[in-house]
Amino acid sequence: MMHSETSHPQEIDESPSHRLDRVSVLLALVTLVLVGWTAWLRFGPASRPEPPAVGLALPPLRLLDLETAEPLVSP
Repeated sequence: MMHSETSHPQEIDESPSHRLDRVSVLLALVTLVLVGWTAWLRFGPASRPEPPAVGLALPPLRLLDLETAEPLVSP
C-alpha cells in the first residue's frame, strides 16, 4: 500500500513568470531615454542663434520705449 503523500503527483508550476529581469528593465529604460531625447530635440526649444561673426553687420536693435512703444534708436 502506498502512502497518501506519495500517491499524489507533485504539482508543477508551468505558469509563466511575471518577474522582470534586469536586462528587460535596462532595455526599457534605454528606450525611454532615447524616445524622450528624440522628442526633446524635435519639440523642445529652438536652438540659440549663432553670434555674429567678426566683420559682419550687426542685427538691428529693436529697443522700444516701455510707455509709448516707440523705437528708442532710429535706423
